[in-house]
Amino acid sequence: MGQVNCSAAEALLFADVSEEVLFTEVFNSTLNATVNVSYSTADMVVDEVTVDKLFFWGFIAKVLSTTATALGSVMQKCSHNFNAKSKKKAKECFGILFNWWWMAAFANQVLIPLPLDLFAYAVVPQSLIAPLAGLAIIQNQLFGPWLLKEKLTRIEIYATIVIIIGVTISSVSGPHKDPIVTICMLLHFYTLPAFVAYTVCLYIVMFGMYLAIKSKPKWAESYRPLFFSFISAGFGGSQNIFFKAVGEFLFNQVPAGDTRPWRTAHAYYHILGVLVLALGQLAWLNMGLREYDAVLFLPMYNGCFIMLSALHGLIYYQEIGNMSRAKIIMYFLGVAVIFVGLKVCLITNYIRADPTPLHT
Repeated sequence: MGQVNCSAAEALLFADVSEEVLFTEVFNSTLNATVNVSYSTADMVVDEVTVDKLFFWGFIAKVLSTTATALGSVMQKCSHNFNAKSKKKAKECFGILFNWWWMAAFANQVLIPLPLDLFAYAVVPQSLIAPLAGLAIIQNQLFGPWLLKEKLTRIEIYATIVIIIGVTISSVSGPHKDPIVTICMLLHFYTLPAFVAYTVCLYIVMFGMYLAIKSKPKWAESYRPLFFSFISAGFGGSQNIFFKAVGEFLFNQVPAGDTRPWRTAHAYYHILGVLVLALGQLAWLNMGLREYDAVLFLPMYNGCFIMLSALHGLIYYQEIGNMSRAKIIMYFLGVAVIFVGLKVCLITNYIRADPTPLHT
């Protein structure tokens, strides 16, 4: 049983109380007073049959979304290549280009996957969704030769097979029951010591990488593409927390006739958080694509994104608490297998491409 402290006005908004009780409590409480709202694990999980159906369609939605995102990423690299060769340069802001080719890539990477991701994040645990980003690496290996005219080597084919195995293990062993949460519970999760410590450490590391990119010390030169990848993925992992919350409110509560989350400012703070963090993710992704070959940069980015998104979900939503010891071992074994495949990709990419910026 967990205890959540909400303001009296907010707790009354979410409590199932009669008009008479509501009238009495409003006049006997102050806005700064606090009350305890209790919840249990059983309260957070919906009917298993419903969960299984939603999980299946959410999984399919995320696969489709990942495909569109992977194609959009390669298209964005194409736009940077085209702009570098063009005599008339397009306007650029933090790596984001203002031309038709980049806008088409943006639509394919963001606008098309948006409704699919909203649904997927609402019904599938975030720690289970994160390993699916490994599929983007496979798809990048397919789209890269098509759009970027790059050759796929035999060892890279082996690496993609390893990644598929890792994704399968993580998907089967990951938590399949997604908690139904309220705004009060979401606010409480932000205050958990483990999540606070993780977030502070993450952004300290990201800031250190930013300083290394700007100061350009010699020791950091070979790590620069990794720094761009990690910073972009860090924003992406944080953005997924807000994104999943918005999806919960839209697909789990509004269809049930519960519009109470949208009668507080917190739901709109989450939407604002999605937009700001997504902008940071997109900007750093494009700054990396502008400077480095896609075959080098995208595997690094997706590897970091898998790791950070999974950690965000496991820590923030405490999803690991719903998994048996055997499933926890199998889940992280699957993630480890994915990273073995990523490591092979990185080795071949360093052989194929000189990790020197294309643009200075």
